[in-house]
Amino acid sequence: MDFDLDNLAERWYPAGRASPVVVDPRISFGAPVIAGTRVETAVIAELYQGDDSIDELAWLYDLKPAQIRAAVDYERSLAA
Repeated sequence: MDFDLDNLAERWYPAGRASPVVVDPRISFGAPVIAGTRVETAVIAELYQGDDSIDELAWLYDLKPAQIRAAVDYERSLAA
């Protein structure tokens, strides 16, 4: 977790700091997103379960395939 100057939780890395998945209450009402974006991991996972591939989603959202994979993996870990 990252904390602000008042020692309040500011940002959380639920899959660890090495993962691009971040929870920030100021972005998307605290829904997990891909760091540096407002793209929610749940949206990516839902599209991936459809007919969209990792490469298509990366192109569509202007992200790296590794970021898309991390979002999908994170959402799968919640379902398990």
